Amino acid sequence: MSTKTQTAIKNIERLYPEKNLTPKELYDKAGISKSAFYRKMAGEVDFTLGELERISSVLDCRIEDLLKETE
Repeated sequence: MSTKTQTAIKNIERLYPEKNLTPKELYDKAGISKSAFYRKMAGEVDFTLGELERISSVLDCRIEDLLKETE
């Protein structure tokens, strides 16, 4: 798993509750299957750029917000 994937996972885990979304709402609205979403969130498979773009759209943030390190 790449460092960018680890960072994206941390940011997704932080952001979706802030938007009052469940994981199911997030992956449904982003057009990602349940199994693929959980494999990616577990770090087994990297997110594609397209998936990160769709997730950022659902979370109403920029893709850069998913990929930047936070303190």
